[in-house]
Amino acid sequence: MRRIPWLLLDKHFKGLLTDRDQEEFALWIKRSPENQLIVDEIEADMKNGLSFPGDFYSDKQSSWRRIRGSIKVHERSGKSLMLIYRTVAAVAIPLLLVGFSGGWFWKEKAQFNTADSAYTVIISPKGQRTQIILPDNSKVWLNSNTTIKYPSTFNQKNRTVYIDGEAYFDVTHNQAKPFIVNTSLFNIKVYGTSFNVCAYKGDNTIETTLVKGKISINGLNIKGKKGGEIILMPNETFKFIKNEQLVQSEINKEIKEVSSASSNAKLSSVSVSSLPTIPQAIVARNIDVEPIIGWKEGKLFFDNESFESLATKFERRYDVKIYFEDNKVTRLKYTGVFEKENINQALDALKLTTPFEYKMNLKEIYISYKK
Repeated sequence: MRRIPWLLLDKHFKGLLTDRDQEEFALWIKRSPENQLIVDEIEADMKNGLSFPGDFYSDKQSSWRRIRGSIKVHERSGKSLMLIYRTVAAVAIPLLLVGFSGGWFWKEKAQFNTADSAYTVIISPKGQRTQIILPDNSKVWLNSNTTIKYPSTFNQKNRTVYIDGEAYFDVTHNQAKPFIVNTSLFNIKVYGTSFNVCAYKGDNTIETTLVKGKISINGLNIKGKKGGEIILMPNETFKFIKNEQLVQSEINKEIKEVSSASSNAKLSSVSVSSLPTIPQAIVARNIDVEPIIGWKEGKLFFDNESFESLATKFERRYDVKIYFEDNKVTRLKYTGVFEKENINQALDALKLTTPFEYKMNLKEIYISYKK
């Protein structure tokens, strides 16, 4: 089991690192990509009001020994990670972070009680894609840097899963037991269908695209304004824009993208509209879904996309960290598709049309404007 330096992390989040601590912390971060991911997830969840998990580790060792026996850790094909945990009576722990060779698992707000229930968490790390089969035989494809959590056995009323990242679902039909996907801002309800969900915590948008069947968007409530139930039909996308100031630019971008894609696919009546009650929520109809779900086959489509946005996708796809040394570079725009190219080949291809240079240091890439 991988050692987590709790005291060092505690000092880091309290801003108490000495110079020597800084060096030790930097070395630990560089030791494994998962270590930086651990720090990012702890920081994100602490912002949501959760306790620092190191408090649990240092103060509740006896509880940890009791729980550890009920935890099973497995490595899955493609280096994805699975952890199954079962509730333990009379133990209340706000957070549990388990590190192990090959990866890690983060479980939010664990409530341990007398109920005998179990969850499975799958993590598809950066640079990896994973396919899994749920207890109801529904199939799920996980894109890079994606986490899915679901009950090891679905209950009698519904089939609920939780997603952070991007996933493609092919859901087994069951009219009596709806399938529900929980994102950080809304729920997606289906009975048997195929659709894509892109809901990374750090992205400016959360979106879902329907390929076949029928789904509904529920639970959208922003500043007291409710979005109601939004029905999507095949070839339609629902997108929520987190930053209100970017709404119009996102709508314009969506219009351009779906118009271009639909023209190529010979579709008609392309439309993009926002909800009257929540302008940040938009629906695009009659789109070409291939560029959206192409990642399943290892393809990365981009259409008039800024280098800054593309860099985020590169970081997930190739398991690298990209730093821009000049803001001019971030505004460069690109259109194309990558499939089998490695990170060097992808950057070299972009360099053919735009003036920039890059330097690599292991998994760190520094990009600057070429004068």
